[in-house]
Amino acid sequence: MSGPVGGDQGFNADPDEIDAHARRVGEVQAQLDTALDAANQRMGEEAFGKLGALVASCCNSSLEELRATLQAATESSQHHVDLVRKWAEVKRVDEDSIGALLKKAGE
Repeated sequence: MSGPVGGDQGFNADPDEIDAHARRVGEVQAQLDTALDAANQRMGEEAFGKLGALVASCCNSSLEELRATLQAATESSQHHVDLVRKWAEVKRVDEDSIGALLKKAGE
């Protein structure tokens, strides 16, 4: 960390570290998207024959719960990434503004 940022807001974080965190969460979010896409590509029960239809029916009901959980996780992680990136942007603007003011005061 290059130094505290953020004044009395309760968080001292480097905008570059915030961006790095957002990238890591974005990578996890991409994996969740892939898993959700896979969960949405289910085969119909008829693809498993008469005996397999019962098993497919049981699996599909469990898979629906999993799909809903993956959907919620994907949406939450995207929301988190968006907020963290906005936070980094605001921190960076604050740092730039303070730097410009200090530079101007030093002239």
